[in-house]
Amino acid sequence: MTTRLHFLKENLSGTATAAMTLLPYGGTEYYAQKAGRVKSITSFLTEPRTAGTLTVKVTKNGAAQTALNLTMDASVTQYDEAFGDQDDLTYAAGDRIGLQAVTASWTPTTSDAIGILELDEGL
Repeated sequence: MTTRLHFLKENLSGTATAAMTLLPYGGTEYYAQKAGRVKSITSFLTEPRTAGTLTVKVTKNGAAQTALNLTMDASVTQYDEAFGDQDDLTYAAGDRIGLQAVTASWTPTTSDAIGILELDEGL
């Protein structure tokens, strides 16, 4: 079963690490009901990057993961996506899955970041 989760980080800070809000629930993490894997991650901005970097990271049980991260920089300014292989990022029932926004010298600070995780559950 495919599950799509939508996240938001409003008004990205110049340099910060912050959890993105899970919509429409208001928390920052999804509690997995079944074991599964992250199929894809997509992120886009309401305003294109003008300086700095934004890295959108998948979190599992509160810890940033190294698989399937996205980076907005001079070459990718408003939209990016990544697709996972079968074993890139798996999780167990009860694990907490989220997204984290990490900025460095980022502008514009009025831009919002939207993130979408696509999960393949019930493995």
